[in-house]
Amino acid sequence: MNFEILDFLILIGVIQGFIFAIVILFSKFFKNKTNLYLGISLLLGVFINIQYWALHYDWYKEHHNFRILEDIELVLVFPVTLYFYYLKLLNPSLQLRNKHWVLFVPFIISIGLNLYIGGQFYFDLYPIHNKSWIPYFYSIEYYFSILFNLALLVVEFRLLFKNTTKHQHDISYDLKWIRLFYTFHVLLIFFWIITSIVDYFYNNDYSIIIWLLLNILFYWIGYQGIYKFTLAKNRFEIREINKKKVNEKQKEAVKFKKGEENPYFKKFIQLLESEKLYRNQQLSRDDIATRLNISVGYLSQIINSVTQKNFSDYLNLYRVKEAKIMILDPEFDNYDMVAIGLEAGFNSKSAFYKYFKKETGHTPTTFKRNHKE
Repeated sequence: MNFEILDFLILIGVIQGFIFAIVILFSKFFKNKTNLYLGISLLLGVFINIQYWALHYDWYKEHHNFRILEDIELVLVFPVTLYFYYLKLLNPSLQLRNKHWVLFVPFIISIGLNLYIGGQFYFDLYPIHNKSWIPYFYSIEYYFSILFNLALLVVEFRLLFKNTTKHQHDISYDLKWIRLFYTFHVLLIFFWIITSIVDYFYNNDYSIIIWLLLNILFYWIGYQGIYKFTLAKNRFEIREINKKKVNEKQKEAVKFKKGEENPYFKKFIQLLESEKLYRNQQLSRDDIATRLNISVGYLSQIINSVTQKNFSDYLNLYRVKEAKIMILDPEFDNYDMVAIGLEAGFNSKSAFYKYFKKETGHTPTTFKRNHKE
């Protein structure tokens, strides 16, 4: 594959990234405070690509004054908006504070000094008598931008992989997808550093690898993002419908079968049915045992002796039952089957389909088709 083909792929990626960014920023379907930062990040990625194109094809030689645009270090603002996206994603109600906004200071300083230098070099607006500091500034700016990106990657790693959110069930997006997105972000920075080292020691420019990776990211977001955002919207609307149904429905007394008289088992069932705890994808034996004020081992023993099932399998019975109700309810006809499974409490499509077929003998889609005929 030669560079002409790579350039063509980059151009297509730039166009796709721009369109997707505009859709996220201005479409009512995607528009919210969290997606705002993703849209801005994509737009910045597009502009970074345009900077590369202008330099790669010597556009600045014909339009010398516009070279000032190349000096705007968007790599100092791109990681900040992505970091804000991760923050708002994990905690949509989070209000950004001064400690967050201060991350824009390096970019503000950079753009101020670059405009000052450019005003003399490109437009001859005023003299700069002592220019000896300018090469040092460019070197410091370049290496600081790398360190700045690395520092934010470390912070984001702790945020996405170390710190567990208390409300992970309410996250509007698939956390696994976001972690994969972050991993790609890490690869992008890694290759940026590697190509910089190669360029410094061997004077070979392999920066096209970075731009190709960035555009693969655009392709991937375009492919995965639409589905994930649609799924997120489905889940939110399903959750709202379920809340409405719970509010409208009178609470009924829980009926117990023979053999279910154990007081702790009764409390367990009441928790599941009154608070719908099984909808929480992260629900664990520890959570229930703490609520019942008993040991985890005793909880498992009770569930096994009464139901002949383990904790997970018993929870999944409730989840399958919940999914069946939603699948057969016409009010949920327009929603994605995976969104229904996730809102019933399953943590993935594969788990949903596996346990649903185990209990019903059919996939969710086949089950719906058979009962709608």
